[in-house]
Amino acid sequence: MMMPDDAMDYEDWYQEDFENRDENNDRDDKRNDEAPDGNDNTAQYDLATEIAKMNAILKELPISLRTLITNNNIKIVIDPELKDSEGNSKAGQYVNGVITLKFADKGNLYGELTHALQDHLGIRNDTNHTMNEFQEKLVQDITAFIDYKTEVSNSFCPHTVGLTVNGTDYGFKWESFLHEIVDNDGIVNMERWTNEISEYFIAFQSRYEGDPKYDGKYDSSYDYKWETIFQYFNIQYTPIEKKN
Repeated sequence: MMMPDDAMDYEDWYQEDFENRDENNDRDDKRNDEAPDGNDNTAQYDLATEIAKMNAILKELPISLRTLITNNNIKIVIDPELKDSEGNSKAGQYVNGVITLKFADKGNLYGELTHALQDHLGIRNDTNHTMNEFQEKLVQDITAFIDYKTEVSNSFCPHTVGLTVNGTDYGFKWESFLHEIVDNDGIVNMERWTNEISEYFIAFQSRYEGDPKYDGKYDSSYDYKWETIFQYFNIQYTPIEKKN
């Protein structure tokens, strides 16, 4: 294992050792959290470039996420040959304390860190794993949209929703909703976020239809722990007003 020179003082938070790659990928973990692969262009894949990109992404992580990684001894691996149990290419996974990504991508890293954080907070759910997946996509979208709204990035591509379900264009509806609840400084209206995200669960399931880990029912009792999650990802928000 090597630690890149610019990985600051966080020992072993980035793993550049591929010797045990196949063993890690074949583990039978019923909570194996896999991100669908959005890019399978391995012909132009350059590992050195991906490692450099990952180093840059890691250096920009909030301190709270760096602490999560180091305190929980989470390893992060770039694996250009990452595949699921059926041999299909995939973008990322979190298994047994190891985050493996095919490409150095902030959104995919944030998705797998969400699962790591769910583990840390005790909310990974074996009985209805779909809620963990729904929350992962929500975190990916709210963080990416904040970057877009605050002009850190120049585009936004949602992970949470499909396009049209039962005649409703959820792609348009979701982005409009995010514009309404995130101000130009990137501050999120927490009350609307927590009260209205359930409306998009049907579109989330339609987008990932056919994958059994997305087939569970919406659980209104699921404890998202949004305030804690937002604090870890350094998301600013307006507090929910407590009613007397």
